[in-house]
Amino acid sequence: MKGVVYKCTFSDGKVYIGKSVHVYQRMKEHINKINGPSNPGFYDAYKRLGEPEVEILFEKDFTNLLEREVTLSSMERYFINIYDATNPECGYNKRNTSPFTPGAKKIIDEKINEITQNLLDERLKDYEVIKEKLLNKKELLNPAELFFIKEKFREKNAFQNAIDHFDFYNYENNSDYDLEFLIDDALRFIKHIIETDTEKEVEDYINNNADLVFGNINDNTILKINQLGEIVKEYQSLNEVCEELNIVRPDNIRYVLRGRQKMAYNHYWMYKKDYEEKKKHLEKDLFN
Repeated sequence: MKGVVYKCTFSDGKVYIGKSVHVYQRMKEHINKINGPSNPGFYDAYKRLGEPEVEILFEKDFTNLLEREVTLSSMERYFINIYDATNPECGYNKRNTSPFTPGAKKIIDEKINEITQNLLDERLKDYEVIKEKLLNKKELLNPAELFFIKEKFREKNAFQNAIDHFDFYNYENNSDYDLEFLIDDALRFIKHIIETDTEKEVEDYINNNADLVFGNINDNTILKINQLGEIVKEYQSLNEVCEELNIVRPDNIRYVLRGRQKMAYNHYWMYKKDYEEKKKHLEKDLFN
């Protein structure tokens, strides 16, 4: 599946940066009276200035939907910044990137949450040990644990005074209840720092490594296969199939995808993610 980032240059010299799978289909949506107003920056410029000159800035073939969505969003944001397209004096973009498609966003969010939570679970192990030692067991922290505490307060904050005055080596010197209360709050703040840092780290990593993160996740690309077992075409949705076949409801194709019938419209249909698994069964049906 292909994806592109494009630049539209209007006659006033200002630009609009966008991403799409089908550029010229996207252009039709931009100027359509029904869909166009949802993107007022482009639509208003089109009504005033006419059609822009379109240039492809980035183009790539992708193996799955998630890699495409993340990469295109990253590249779109990059070019919007390069051309300063959100600056009204330079362009017509209203924000620095457009949202993911709903289906992709759901899967992407789930994957990001999974990665973040796994990393947090590992990083919070040390935190929980330190918290137990400080507040419950009243045990001495080892040098690594003490460094962990103080390193998280690399910037001055409301709890710095408590950290500076708390005696981590002799708990009997910490008779002040307010001081212990502040340490409890300081630990909560440390947990917040760990969570915030982890979320930012995961976000940066995913932006730079979309193919590694999402490369093993299959999307719901649909394959159309002829009676020789050859893949004829790939579709991103049943709506796309309906549009090409000029049908209103894809019920028969859906039945094939679910295994309730073998063929529809003289073709086999299956999800790309299931192809390797089902190919042997298909070959058996075709050649036996």
